[in-house]
Amino acid sequence: MSEAAAPALKPLVVPIEGMTCASCVAKVERSLGALPGVGRVSVSLPLLQATLELQGGLEVSQDAVAAAVARAGFRALFPEEGEVEGLLSREGLALARREEERVAAGRRLRWAALACAPLLGLAWGGLLGVPWPAWTRYLQALLCALTLLAGASIYRAAWRALRAKGASMDTLVALGTGVAFAASLASLAGFGSGLHFAPAGMIVTLVLLGRALEAGAQAQTGAALRGLLDLRPERARRVNPDESEDEVLAAELRPGDRVRVLPGARLPCDGVVVTGQSEISRALLTGESEPLRVEAGAEVVTGTVNGSGALLVRATATGNATRLAEIARRVAGAQGSKSASVRLADRVSAVFVPGVLIWAALVALAWGALAGGEQALISGVAVLVVACPCALGLATPTALVVGVGRAARAGILVRDADALESLGRATRVVFDKTGTLSEGRYRVQSLVPAPGAAEGPLLSLAAAVESQSEHPLAAGVLAERDARGLPALAVTEVRAIPGEGVSGSVVGKRVRVGRAEWLRAEGVLGLGEQPALAPGESAVAVAREAEFLGWIVLADSPREGAAEAVRALQALGLGVELLSGDRQEVADALAASWGLDRVRGGVGPEEKLLAISALEGAGEHVVMVGDGLNDAPALAQASVGVAMGQGTDVAKASAGVTLLRDDPRAVADAIAIARATQRTIRQNLVWAFGYNLVTLPLASCNLLHPALAAGAMALSSLIVVSNSLRLRAR
Repeated sequence: MSEAAAPALKPLVVPIEGMTCASCVAKVERSLGALPGVGRVSVSLPLLQATLELQGGLEVSQDAVAAAVARAGFRALFPEEGEVEGLLSREGLALARREEERVAAGRRLRWAALACAPLLGLAWGGLLGVPWPAWTRYLQALLCALTLLAGASIYRAAWRALRAKGASMDTLVALGTGVAFAASLASLAGFGSGLHFAPAGMIVTLVLLGRALEAGAQAQTGAALRGLLDLRPERARRVNPDESEDEVLAAELRPGDRVRVLPGARLPCDGVVVTGQSEISRALLTGESEPLRVEAGAEVVTGTVNGSGALLVRATATGNATRLAEIARRVAGAQGSKSASVRLADRVSAVFVPGVLIWAALVALAWGALAGGEQALISGVAVLVVACPCALGLATPTALVVGVGRAARAGILVRDADALESLGRATRVVFDKTGTLSEGRYRVQSLVPAPGAAEGPLLSLAAAVESQSEHPLAAGVLAERDARGLPALAVTEVRAIPGEGVSGSVVGKRVRVGRAEWLRAEGVLGLGEQPALAPGESAVAVAREAEFLGWIVLADSPREGAAEAVRALQALGLGVELLSGDRQEVADALAASWGLDRVRGGVGPEEKLLAISALEGAGEHVVMVGDGLNDAPALAQASVGVAMGQGTDVAKASAGVTLLRDDPRAVADAIAIARATQRTIRQNLVWAFGYNLVTLPLASCNLLHPALAAGAMALSSLIVVSNSLRLRAR
């Protein structure tokens, strides 16, 4: 069940350097979670970052965060002064750090390979009977040392883990290769018979190969977020008060600045068109293919592409305050969040490394007793190296990161990982009507004044109160007032009653606009019967104090793609139904055209909430789709709520998913993406658990050489990440 909207916690994203496996994640989370003022911590291994939710009104200093991360054995990365200037937000810094890690991983691999190649040539040549001079044994030691030096990051991470009184994947690799190297040096000094320089060097090289491939693959998981950040142009044409123009950095723009946007250019800020006419393409931001026609007074947002006409735009939001920045933060937050399956994998991984250390010691002791120290060394090292908590730690997070990114590219914003998982388990979709399957753009069809009343006052008073309402009916009433040229009356003490109507004080008298039943309950007299309505029409009653003034009849029209959306959801095997506040006859008429057979009309917010609760109680996993204030309780009650992009802020805050484009077909897209993500998670977990269940016994039974174990370990993580990346193409 989705949580009801709560006071927002202040999020802080912190890139973390040095994490390599799920046990690293657990240590960082424990350390950061102990800081005063931190409500919840979510550390993402694929994103190499921590997201801290700070309790309202509290602040946590960078020094405190850095110290907590250092106690866990890692390093928190914060931007230098001015470093974020060229980036959209701290999320951009995290992406940049991941790219740096990809480059560094490739560099380490190249140095290791240069040293390891001749090392393997010497070792394998000796096995084939090549009569190498005795001094080449010392050359092997030097080449192995150079290879291990190239993998110094592994040993540094293991040392940090030891200082933090913990262990990680790096601990296993460092211990295995370190023991092999030390034993080989002892053999050179005459205290043993076998050289293991080549296996030790090969293990480090293969581990670095896996890290390099993994870093490259993980860099791709952030492609959706990087694509969002790249939508904002670096430069803008600012128009000065004297009408001259300067080319400036987009980061230098401030609200109130005027900006010239040439044909084909991207919008560098959110704003309002001052002059000019054009078309705006929102495809890369919202997934909408149809351009939006704009002219003076139209709102435009950062990252969208101007069409054929030049525009003069007055900036209303810039930098990190733009809608694009907010979308980027939400995507980054969702990618860094954790679902129930991630938390389970983390708990398993937390005990994995200590368990492997104990098991490796037992295996070495057993083989030492059975076959001597040489065999004990080989088997113990193989167990240490083959064990891979990385695959387990990456199995779920990488799929979630890519799934959330895939949804974002389709114009679907997911609040967190739990919402995506809940969406994948959906069995039933419940739609509100207005603003979801219908346009929500009501037009006044007729005015029906009460006896003795006139159309002008009826419309003017209703428009005055509705001017402070977000309800879809309000826009239609205001548009009709403006079309008739009636004056705008001042209103105070406005109060909205979800599902009932709105009231306010106009010229000192209380005016109410809403459902007839509500007005009667408020003591309004003389309502009588409402006028006859055609299918799709709705009527609201208007009263001043206890005096009934008349009815306003409005009509809505079905949204394009509504019938297709219903068919697409039914094709996914989902039950689809309609809950509407409109009369049953109105709901029935429109639902029939959409192919819906389960329809309930005349339901208010409480009835919607009870209906969702009943479905959930019957074992359904319900997706509730709505856009209005009266939908908020049902959106919060459902397994996952879906809010339309132009819906109210309350609806969006209550929902786990927000559609950037007002297209009901996106609901089916969202569920399909969620299901694909769930399938990928299951595949990854089967591989991660299955890999360790197979390879650990093989290594323990001396059926897997340490070098092969290193290759298998590197391959396991790569398979998990690569399988997750397939979601991008679905």
